[in-house]
Amino acid sequence: MMKPQAPCRACFLRQADEASRRAGLDPAALRAELEIELDEAEANGASPPLTASRLHRRVRELSGNADPYRHAKQEATEHALALYPRLQRLIAESPNPLDTALRLAIAGNIIDL
Repeated sequence: MMKPQAPCRACFLRQADEASRRAGLDPAALRAELEIELDEAEANGASPPLTASRLHRRVRELSGNADPYRHAKQEATEHALALYPRLQRLIAESPNPLDTALRLAIAGNIIDL
């Protein structure tokens, strides 16, 4: 299992701040509590994905907001659906439709709120 490195801590806290803002909370007010959660995760040797999950769960608990990213995900979905007809044409007109479809799927998969 990979243990978080020092730069991970800053990234985890940045993610927690972003989630806090999206949940309608003041990130500065939560920082101490989230740092305690991060300290515990690191002390228990939690992997980076588990650590991030713990921090996001704590933000959801503190805010009462089950999905702080809901609005942003809805907007991204609406944008993707608006592009869909154009992307279908790109695939249909491509000399290698499978390759084009795979590349578009990879690009879509990179989107991570």
